[in-house]
Amino acid sequence: MVDEPPASPHLRETIRWNVPPEPGTLRLVRHAVRDTLTAWGWTHERVHTAVWVTSELVGNTLRHTDAGAVLTLTPVPHGVRLTVTDTSPSPPVRRTPGPDGGHGLRVLDALAPGWTVELHPHGKSIHADIRT
Repeated sequence: MVDEPPASPHLRETIRWNVPPEPGTLRLVRHAVRDTLTAWGWTHERVHTAVWVTSELVGNTLRHTDAGAVLTLTPVPHGVRLTVTDTSPSPPVRRTPGPDGGHGLRVLDALAPGWTVELHPHGKSIHADIRT
């Protein structure tokens, strides 16, 4: 299961959740992000954007890797940085959109322009900033 958010999410401290590759995990992660950002005073629209980006990043990790991931919310001056770290060394690949998918990176481009991928010896981290 996804780790419980800290008792005082209104403190706007970095929050980290372990995301295991189990059924229902993505739903729990979306709720955790929604609850945390709402507690931080974010508007419904910005929370929705952050949840959408989280869903894309975590969903892709769970779909394309066998291990789970770590999701980190880091407060930054202009909003929050969502980081998803997994053990796959493969960076995201743009696919031609179609009925079976291929829209995820375009969603990230639209909702979190400037998102980045950081490759490291044991996998990768994808960073996406969401403005308040």
